[in-house]
Amino acid sequence: MSFKRIKKENLEIVVYGLSKEETDEMGLSNGLLSQDREQVVKIAGRNPDSRERYESEARIDAIRTMNAMRTIAPIITKACEVEGSDKEQSESFVELMCEANRLARIAVTKIGIPEEQWENKENRWLFNTLERVFAEAIAKSKNPQEIGERMVCAVLKWSSDNAIEKKTFQPESYLARFEIIILKALSRIIQEQERFNFLRKDKDADLLTILNKIIDSVNEWLPELFKPLMVPEDRFSLMEVWIEESGKAFASAWSTEAKLAQEAMKNRTREQIDAFKKAKPEGIDLHGVFKRHDEIMIRLLKIVKLPRKTVNKR
Repeated sequence: MSFKRIKKENLEIVVYGLSKEETDEMGLSNGLLSQDREQVVKIAGRNPDSRERYESEARIDAIRTMNAMRTIAPIITKACEVEGSDKEQSESFVELMCEANRLARIAVTKIGIPEEQWENKENRWLFNTLERVFAEAIAKSKNPQEIGERMVCAVLKWSSDNAIEKKTFQPESYLARFEIIILKALSRIIQEQERFNFLRKDKDADLLTILNKIIDSVNEWLPELFKPLMVPEDRFSLMEVWIEESGKAFASAWSTEAKLAQEAMKNRTREQIDAFKKAKPEGIDLHGVFKRHDEIMIRLLKIVKLPRKTVNKR
């Protein structure tokens, strides 16, 4: 990580961020993981002591946003798998989100925290984490209403998840961390490729195209979630969550489109399939996969940008 020193009157202002060389190596826009220079100068020039408060607020916002993404993403993915209109998908999302919220409320009550204390900082973290655990479980369940009996397991799972998320950030090699999260994201897609390859021969080329799309989404959409004084560590952590969810979205989109393609192929004879392969040696087009991925991530972005209480209010 690098920093720039700026002289303004009698103040020496430091702006923290990743260097151009670091961001270039990751394929990211220059300045994406750096504090907003103009805002830093403006705030520090007005009141040097206020910068710490703004950075603290930006960190809290980053944590809330990461938690919201992890809570809402599996629900959006599940809703987008529903074949039907946008209205039907939206209704499915609301239904699943309400159920996750309801179960989290029951769990928090069973733990012994009265409702009037749910908004306390520590309790809100507990509530949101439980909500996320239930959201993930509901999204994977064929019978969401039967999730209640797994509540105790979810509460126990929270204790380990919470310990991991609240750890003190220790700056490491950003490039190494970037490569790890990319590998994790792509591994899910590789698994789906092995299940069904859309009759495509160059799987590595498809994987590279998907990787480029993920990086493009980081550069294009993620800045909407950054606060001006959000420090590089928090920006990078947000990016890690975004890439992780993008990888999941691609895996889900691939799986859904694969089922549709396989169903369509059942109605084709071997001769018709062979003729298709000859006419289109590159295989079945992946437009549907990319379209579904974008739908999931755009919905996630829009909902995460809403005030968190709007999502929880019932």
